[in-house]
Amino acid sequence: MNVHIMPTVEIIMPVFNEALFVESAVRSVERNSSADYVLHLIVVDDHSLDDTYSILEGLSCLQSDRFKYTFIKNESKGKVSAFNTGFKHYHGGCLCLMGGDDIMPDGALGSRLRNYFENEVRSEPCVQSGALLTFSENPDYDGIRIPKSKGRGSESGGAIMMNEPFANKMFPIPDGLPNEDTWLAAGINVFAKKITYSDVVLNYRIHSGNSHKRGVTREEFSAQMWGRAFAYFVFYVNFKGELDPRQERIIVSEIFFELAKKISIGWGVLFLSNVAVRTKARVVLQSTRLGYWVMNKFYRWIVGR
Repeated sequence: MNVHIMPTVEIIMPVFNEALFVESAVRSVERNSSADYVLHLIVVDDHSLDDTYSILEGLSCLQSDRFKYTFIKNESKGKVSAFNTGFKHYHGGCLCLMGGDDIMPDGALGSRLRNYFENEVRSEPCVQSGALLTFSENPDYDGIRIPKSKGRGSESGGAIMMNEPFANKMFPIPDGLPNEDTWLAAGINVFAKKITYSDVVLNYRIHSGNSHKRGVTREEFSAQMWGRAFAYFVFYVNFKGELDPRQERIIVSEIFFELAKKISIGWGVLFLSNVAVRTKARVVLQSTRLGYWVMNKFYRWIVGR
């Protein structure tokens, strides 16, 4: 007798002081529930100081046969710790990550799942990357598709869907890292089979509460990016024994580029013949005063290229 096993999608959502946005975020996920798959949302409150947790309690009414809803307190403190706490409640299947201030477009999850299952290799690490669409009260940051090309996907945490082998390899994320994005992007680039999905999978809210700040001074931006870049060093130490020469070259190159940005010698990357043009542009824009001015001035055009 053939037994149909219902696909499972689990989403980890860390939140901190998201009283203004968390209800709309949770409800947007619930609207993506379906009879075709089991959807489990795991919200981890990182000891918010506002009404976030009481709002989460009030949303328990959304629970149904199609939508499983878990809300818990972080065991420790910090965004990465919240992801790791949420992962302890992950039971397998597809895993997505989402911010408590973002919105999942109606119908987005079912559409990307069809693409995912058409291309997934279940026995090895596999990641699908989709597109983000920004929204913001600041018109400079509103309505930007990332990436702009429909032939590419974003490797930002909110844009990816990972299978169980990849999730188990990358979690828990090492304590001390400021965010999950760089750590997961490193893993995607060396370990995962990549599936590109062209449609928008998440509406990404840009506001003053984002962990990735925009419109700050170059010095503040540099410090912020250097903190995130530390994930490459940690990744290399953790996985060095597993990396083949190609994979090691990828991570060592990223470490070199981050060091070049940190000590403001990004112009030198322009003279390297074996570096992609997109990578050269990224390093120069993020490592020099002129580049940072250009990046801010033409943000709408540059981001997602």
